[in-house]
Amino acid sequence: MNIVCYGDSNTYGFNPLDGGRYETNWVDIVRENYKDDFVVNAGLNGRLAEPRQFLYDVTLRQYAPIGLLIIMLGTNNVDHLEPIDHITVGLHVMLRRALSKAEHILLLAPPYLRNDEERYQRSKELNKKLKVLADSFHADFIDVEDVITELAFDGIHLTQKGHEQLGKTIVDYMKKSL
Repeated sequence: MNIVCYGDSNTYGFNPLDGGRYETNWVDIVRENYKDDFVVNAGLNGRLAEPRQFLYDVTLRQYAPIGLLIIMLGTNNVDHLEPIDHITVGLHVMLRRALSKAEHILLLAPPYLRNDEERYQRSKELNKKLKVLADSFHADFIDVEDVITELAFDGIHLTQKGHEQLGKTIVDYMKKSL
């Protein structure tokens, strides 16, 4: 089965301490537990949830058929103070495009930003809307805020511990749901 993990720096595994990549990120944990499957880390630093995503379409075509598509986006949009409705429209379009390409879809709501109060509140609002969006597409949903216990010093990125917590949660989800 092809498992595609599509997202931003928190999917890529960005380490804000040194600007590199964590040795192990949540996608690696999924890969380690599903060695017979092809697990793709399609995380890109700075990626936004937008209606027009050329690389998203290329990724869907390149790895089709996709058994599980995991999407976690919205962090950079919130950090740029984009309207929440704009973010959800972008993800709506992305989910609609994925329906014919992926057997299962898991939408991850990103952790709340903690770099200031406005972004924190906007993150909370986004995650509520993402749950409704996932339900409307009959996609599975995990709110990462309910899973992780800390963010890095920048208030944006997962720590190594956060990657481990999220990876374990996704593996548990896959064992129960797929």
